Amino acid sequence: MKCPACVNDLTEKMVDNILVVVCDGGCGGIWFDLYELKRVNENHEGKGRDLLYVRRDHYIKADHTARRMCPRCYGTMMMRHFHSSKRNVEVDECPKCGGYWLDAGDLAKIHHAAATEEERKAAARAFFHDLKSEKFQVMVSRSRDSMEKRKRIARIFRFLCGDGCFAGSEEWGTF
Repeated sequence: MKCPACVNDLTEKMVDNILVVVCDGGCGGIWFDLYELKRVNENHEGKGRDLLYVRRDHYIKADHTARRMCPRCYGTMMMRHFHSSKRNVEVDECPKCGGYWLDAGDLAKIHHAAATEEERKAAARAFFHDLKSEKFQVMVSRSRDSMEKRKRIARIFRFLCGDGCFAGSEEWGTF
């Protein structure tokens, strides 16, 4: 398999009874098959600590903006997204096999971001609460403004034409 970030040959490595694939001596990235990342992403469990020290060549610079191909599914474009609601680590995920590519240092950031599953859930709740209270309120306000505009337009047509000539009023709602 080839590294999706620097095209170096990837190396299999057994860590805590999990076989992962690393870019040893290249960019230092790590490939996790489906559900493997979940087994090592909590710092307090101590699993995967050896993966924090993958040997890398500091002269190799991975392009973090480039779209990457899945090293497992050859030819499938991976999707880049944030790993958690804190939005501090971006990962590449294959939509076909469910594997994850982490760039060098990303696993350490994930470990540092939240030590336990409970902390991650609390952070997610806080994120969605903020989202609801800010963005949701803006959407509700816009929806109310839009409804008020529709009501005014319907009143103008009714005034000008009367109720009988305002065809299609059911689309505007009952006013």
